[in-house]
Amino acid sequence: MTLTSFSWIFSATALHIAAVIFVSYHCLIRRREANSALLWIFVSWSFPLIGFILFVFFGLGKPSQKSWEKYYADELLQNERRLREAGRKELVYWLKVKNSAIEFPEKMDDPAARSLNTIIPALVSNAPPLLQGNHISMLIS
Repeated sequence: MTLTSFSWIFSATALHIAAVIFVSYHCLIRRREANSALLWIFVSWSFPLIGFILFVFFGLGKPSQKSWEKYYADELLQNERRLREAGRKELVYWLKVKNSAIEFPEKMDDPAARSLNTIIPALVSNAPPLLQGNHISMLIS
């Protein structure tokens, strides 16, 4: 035997051992039945190249039906959320409205709302402004 035949045998053996380690690691880490895991480890060890190829095509777990359903449900939820938020104003707009209502309280029609609109921001930070059409009622306890 020459040196090239030894290197070929060594590389084939190393590749076979790496494939068996991959199959064994994957079978033991993923949850599967013990019979199935032992069978895949036996097949990959007994049939060096064919066992690994069979494992790659048939043994690697495809995504479960539950994970596909969750993916599609998440996509539907995201699309619904985008549709709902498409008609809403951005936060920047509402902050500008708040700041203008605080800076120019005379623009408000209701004098009670005008006085509350100047008092509330002093009491509560990040309080939303009282805008036209909003109603506020005092809770008396």
